[in-house]
Amino acid sequence: MDKRGQIFSLDFLISLIALTLALGLLIQFAEIKTYNENEELQWLELKGVAETAADLLVSNPDIVCELKDEGGSPLHSLMNCLPHINSLRISQQWMAISADYDCLIETPGAGQQLHPQSYDCKGDPTGSENVYSVDRKVVIFNGGNRYQISKGELEDCLKSDPNCKMYEQTVRLRVWKA
Repeated sequence: MDKRGQIFSLDFLISLIALTLALGLLIQFAEIKTYNENEELQWLELKGVAETAADLLVSNPDIVCELKDEGGSPLHSLMNCLPHINSLRISQQWMAISADYDCLIETPGAGQQLHPQSYDCKGDPTGSENVYSVDRKVVIFNGGNRYQISKGELEDCLKSDPNCKMYEQTVRLRVWKA
């Protein structure tokens, strides 16, 4: 076989084209993988913020109802009990939600609702790309402007007293990147 000054063979050119295509596909897959990993990290961060906020919403002593004895002395905080009207206003800071995020607290369905003036999480998630939603079962105490429940009131409610001012409800917290 006479090469007569031929620099590249046809086999070499075909393998070079195949190698270039394979390298291009490899780079594209690497970019897609990096993008997916970043999206997953953002989602996990949003989930962490929302789950932490929901946990603090139902357990932060500054937010939940307070049980007191008949003399008026505080006994302890009642987890998963939210006052209908919270004069202290539930803020994003109390739920460890930074300014980088926005939130919305809802009480979907029928039954006792949280008073809108009791919390600051009133954003609108419309148009947000990623919104994480967390539901928590709570008891809403409708004691007017009080957030303290007497031991007697709690015992009456546990005995299914028709005058009980505590109502089971679901609270939904939605969190998204602001």
